[in-house]
Amino acid sequence: MPANIQKQIGRALYIAQHGDRADFSKPMHGRDLANVMEIVVDDLNRTIRGAYTTAFKDVVYVLDIFVKKSKSGSATPKRDEDRIRRRYRAAKEHYEAQKRDAF
Repeated sequence: MPANIQKQIGRALYIAQHGDRADFSKPMHGRDLANVMEIVVDDLNRTIRGAYTTAFKDVVYVLDIFVKKSKSGSATPKRDEDRIRRRYRAAKEHYEAQKRDAF
């Protein structure tokens, strides 16, 4: 991934760690995606997207970073949404297990 894209995504995640949202990130739409934010970065002829969640106390989970390949519309392809949903569930399980193990 080009350095300028890495910096922009890193900046969005840094801002999320401090409880705010970058102006180039937005809530994802779709079933089971209410707690997921989407980073959108345009680079030349492509759009890079990232998905993360801050739904868990004191933690930011990066769920996915991908190149949007769909040629029409701005919607996230279903297979990418499904992967993000799976990773969100895995992050939730990981967070709960860490919390249990801490006590």
